[in-house]
Amino acid sequence: MEVDKRSYVVLVQGETGTCKTTLGLTFPKNLAYFELDLGGFDRVKRRFKEDIKTRRIAHKQYELPQQVIEDQLGLAPANRILGIRELWYEILTDYIAALKNPEVSTIMFDSGAFLWEICHLGLLQEKQEEAERKKEKREQLIEIEYGIANTKMRTLIYQAKRLKKNLILTAPMTDVRQNQFI
Repeated sequence: MEVDKRSYVVLVQGETGTCKTTLGLTFPKNLAYFELDLGGFDRVKRRFKEDIKTRRIAHKQYELPQQVIEDQLGLAPANRILGIRELWYEILTDYIAALKNPEVSTIMFDSGAFLWEICHLGLLQEKQEEAERKKEKREQLIEIEYGIANTKMRTLIYQAKRLKKNLILTAPMTDVRQNQFI
């Protein structure tokens, strides 16, 4: 019997608790699981004990750096992004390693929405650092700069297809929006 050599890019979208993570973890093994939305893996890992024990599912958790500063009253939202660019590059380094690993068939980002947020906030951090060197202030990306973040995400997705890896991205049904930094 001939083995199917196609690869798939799949977005699994749904409300909280609708088995998005569970579905993604059923894809072909070996599977590299990148946990950005903390808690999803803990809820489903009991269903995949053997795959986790035998490392057919490799799990890594990424915590977003807290974006707060101390003021006289306690804590307040940061006026500058801190640590997100470094997190983006850590994720990319691990992603490239998974892409290059011939034993990995599937890579999963839980959630793809957080991956996009890390991507564009990492770019904003770079722009803020650049502005700081020029003694300027930068609070947000301008519209055209989102094209850079979109290209980074498109390249990430394209590389999985090019290297014949399945790529699973989970996403909530509604946008994850906040009036402040993460």
